[in-house]
Amino acid sequence: MRPVAFFDIDLTLVNTNGAGRAAMRRAFEGLGFDGSLVMQVPIDGRTDRAIFLDVLERCGVPAKELDAVLGEVTERYLALLPEELASRRGVVLPGAREILEVLVERGWALGLATGNFQRGAEQKLLFYGLRDPFAFGGFGDHGTARVQVIAQALAAAEEHLGAPLVRERAWVIGDTPLDIEGARAAGLRALGVATGNYSAEALRQAGADAVVETLAPTADVLAILDG
Repeated sequence: MRPVAFFDIDLTLVNTNGAGRAAMRRAFEGLGFDGSLVMQVPIDGRTDRAIFLDVLERCGVPAKELDAVLGEVTERYLALLPEELASRRGVVLPGAREILEVLVERGWALGLATGNFQRGAEQKLLFYGLRDPFAFGGFGDHGTARVQVIAQALAAAEEHLGAPLVRERAWVIGDTPLDIEGARAAGLRALGVATGNYSAEALRQAGADAVVETLAPTADVLAILDG
């Protein structure tokens, strides 16, 4: 069975310089809501669905209307995101492009485990030229918890590979404690990357099998993943 790596996107592979949050704010304001609430809710490691529902509840949207309004604000967000990506001048984080290329060359199966809506994830990866390595994934469209994202990613990986995953040879790679905790709950190995808002020590305390400051140098990351 091929080894598998599931990557988070934001602050693991790329830093969009706030493009996602800016597009969210504009999407909510376009429907007459207080966009500043987007800046007040926690986002690190959460799914887009959870973030949007949190904002809508703070806006006082009745429970019976949440699904309909969520659909509308999501469409607005996804329409605005490409514009914000282009204007914010984000970057691919150190070592990200290189580790993806080397893992593909070495026969790894690569997937996503991201809280982004699937279309938003694809927009970000396409913008930064990182879409091609990924064949499957788990996304933030339907669940509000990271464990749901990883469960979807696992199912997609097994469908793609045509066999049950060997969990000792599967890694989740992310920058938040929620990435790490989700990996551990699923019986997967976890590599913390301290390129986000959490320190290496915080990621270790969350249960990461290993932690790196960045995804460079490639040889150091490979040594961990092959270990």
